[in-house]
Amino acid sequence: MDIIPETDNQINEQWPMVRLAEWIGSNNNDIAEALRLGREIYHTEGYASMKDVDSSDQKRLSISVHESQRGRSDYERIADQLGVVSMDFGSLTGGSDCYHGPCDTLETMIDMMVTDNGTGVQNLVESFDLISWWLFNLAMYLDETPIYNES
Repeated sequence: MDIIPETDNQINEQWPMVRLAEWIGSNNNDIAEALRLGREIYHTEGYASMKDVDSSDQKRLSISVHESQRGRSDYERIADQLGVVSMDFGSLTGGSDCYHGPCDTLETMIDMMVTDNGTGVQNLVESFDLISWWLFNLAMYLDETPIYNES
């Protein structure tokens, strides 16, 4: 999950939002270990490690909530105009050659989602369920209590 904006390439400015997103995400989901692992990877290897070709179990089993040092122009402008912190949900692409390519299909995703604990379909459904509830809970909380950009 990318927290936007990160305007001056100084990380660790949006800790309240990072902690809030982690707390809401783990409130109804058993993801504390995945969040800890994602934070550890992000802080030891940096943002680029979230998109590199390492598809080890360590990265596949992690969830990272962090400030984004990139930001696409569409939601960066929205965040700037509203004066609030925004976020987007993404996934580790694992350096997949299929990312935004012709082979970027549901079948490829299902194949990539296979783990020792479940089939690709089971893991994909569980991922959608987790993200849907996490996003819903964030929307309910943030609608009532906006987090303003302090930078």
